[in-house]
Formats: sequence, structure tokens, C-alpha cells
Amino acid sequence: SLANTSTTIADIWSALHNPAGIAAIDHLTTAVHFQNKYGLVGFNSIAVVAGSPVPSGAMAIGVHRFGDRLYNEHRISTAYASEIGIIKIGGRASYLQYSVQDFSTRASYSVDFGVMTSLTKTLTIGANAYNITQASISDSELGNVPTILMLGLQLKPLPIFFLNA
Repeated sequence: SLANTSTTIADIWSALHNPAGIAAIDHLTTAVHFQNKYGLVGFNSIAVVAGSPVPSGAMAIGVHRFGDRLYNEHRISTAYASEIGIIKIGGRASYLQYSVQDFSTRASYSVDFGVMTSLTKTLTIGANAYNITQASISDSELGNVPTILMLGLQLKPLPIFFLNA
């Protein structure tokens, strides 16, 4: 329902989205997610995340799996974030694995970076750079893991309602 507009949301799921958001974690937190798109087994997605404050910020770990035995993707991540004034800043290191049955399993590592700030009580801006290390899973140009830059804006006129873009 968020349509990849999670760059401005500061919660435990930031461990897998914008790592800067985990700076908002103020107690041990865990979450589990399962989704099956279109009723097809091959489109299953499952994730588990856990995070906790540490003396100078917050740390989180997360595991995400997409697919079935024919094709699947795994991501195991650890993230750290801290808040400096009104700016939350965070980084994430991930192990990535892609597998196609009877063909190949490939793995790589990536590093991500995120930042977010609340400009006012109702306006937040966030940015995330996924795979800034330009990880690759093969020697071919087609084997590059995408590097994705995201910028988001959140308007929160009420404590229980927000709009993201």
C-alpha cells in the first residue's frame, strides 16, 4: 500500500528500507511480514526484523526472502543509525543471494546509506541510496545488482494520518 514510498517512515521496517529510520527505535522491537501476491507461490515474500537502541544510536538486523524453490532472492542485513540534531543518518550492509533452480546460485554484498529529517512537525524528507557499492552477481553487465536512489516526502497533518510521495 506504500508503493515504495517508505523513505520517510522511521520504524523497525527501516532496517530493510531507509536505514536512517531505525534511529527512532527506543526499545527492543521485532516484526514479521508475509505476503502472497496474486495467490501464486512464486510471489511469496517473507521478512523478519529486530532492532534495539544502543548507546550512540540504534542497530537492527533483517532477513527478507522472495520467491519459491524455482527462483528466490535472499537479503540478510545489519543496519546502524543515529540522530544528530534533526537529522537521522544510517547505513546498512547486506548479503544478497539469488538462486535459479538447476541453473545457478550467486551471491554478493551491498552497502546502503540513508538520511531523513523532519523539517517541521508535519513535513519530513528522506533519501536512500541502495547498493552504493554497485554489487554484481556475475561478470556480465546483466548481472549487476541495481543501484537505486530514492527521495521521499511525507506530509503528516494529523497524528494518525500521513501522505507519502
